[in-house]
Amino acid sequence: MALLLVVDDERSIRESVARYLRTLGHEVTLAENGEAALAYFREREADLVITDINMPGGDGIEIINALRDMGSEVPIVAMTGGGRFDKDHLLEDAALLGAVGTLEKPFDLPALRAVVEAALGEP
Repeated sequence: MALLLVVDDERSIRESVARYLRTLGHEVTLAENGEAALAYFREREADLVITDINMPGGDGIEIINALRDMGSEVPIVAMTGGGRFDKDHLLEDAALLGAVGTLEKPFDLPALRAVVEAALGEP
């Protein structure tokens, strides 16, 4: 299967997403913010990045921009609960910047699976 990098500042979300994706056969690496995600990505490119948008220490929009500036074409899935910002606007911005899929928190596991499979080009 694929190597997935899951980035979220909320430990419970990071771990629950990773646990589910591992049951689908994927290898999953976790990062708690954009800085950690980009440091990891420079060492080993993932097949897919799933990132929260609102995070301290480098948010999801910064991750998308940095990966594209690095010349990476890795598929990116952006997710957000909105926080103090409009969820739809944040997800639209992420898509405009190159995210191939988006998820609005809270999401169910079938939605996560569908967006990951679509991003990886799996049937």
